[in-house]
Amino acid sequence: MGKIFEIYEPAAVSRYRSRGYESPTSKYLMRFSVLLSELLTLIPAAVLFFLQKSTKLSKTLKMCQLTLALNLPPFILIDHGHFQYNCVMLGLTLAAIVAISKKRIWLGSMFFVLALNFKQMGLYYALPMFFGILGFHLRPILTGSVIQRAKSIIPCVSEIGITGLVVIASFGVNLMPWLFSMESAKSVLSAVFPFQRGLYHLKVASVWCVTNPLFDWNV
Repeated sequence: MGKIFEIYEPAAVSRYRSRGYESPTSKYLMRFSVLLSELLTLIPAAVLFFLQKSTKLSKTLKMCQLTLALNLPPFILIDHGHFQYNCVMLGLTLAAIVAISKKRIWLGSMFFVLALNFKQMGLYYALPMFFGILGFHLRPILTGSVIQRAKSIIPCVSEIGITGLVVIASFGVNLMPWLFSMESAKSVLSAVFPFQRGLYHLKVASVWCVTNPLFDWNV
């Protein structure tokens, strides 16, 4: 989408100089970018998530749930209104949940890494995802007879190790374009750890996202 902007409105994506830039064309392109992002990520993942759930629910009820989820007023008015593109992070997270529910753990792990790399707020789901994946791998050890549990230890450890390698490889491939020069690597670090914006903004937000599923800090 950045390349599309560069063709039709290069001033809108010019580094540093584009700050504060605004034109009728740039507004249309920004709105187009949000709709395209949602069409490519959130909507397909939401369809899979809601329509392939438990068969106990009627298809009409599933469609109602899907429609309500995709038309949440705060999501449309706030996230779309100031182009946060949260739909991409949410879509990738939903895709991860769908994959894990179908026992495709490695695919789900890759999708969640992409969600985290797209937006740090994906940390909000990090603890549930981590323990969900770990619990899936450890289930054979925690159930069954003593002999079955003993036989399951090595396969379970191997699967956990492979999942870890998938996560590391996903991070590596995702960050690879920025690792060929020190300058670009530093730009990634400054984006992930924006010390120039103050430690409060950096650390409090990250800690809140990770711990909020367990503790309500009421702030």
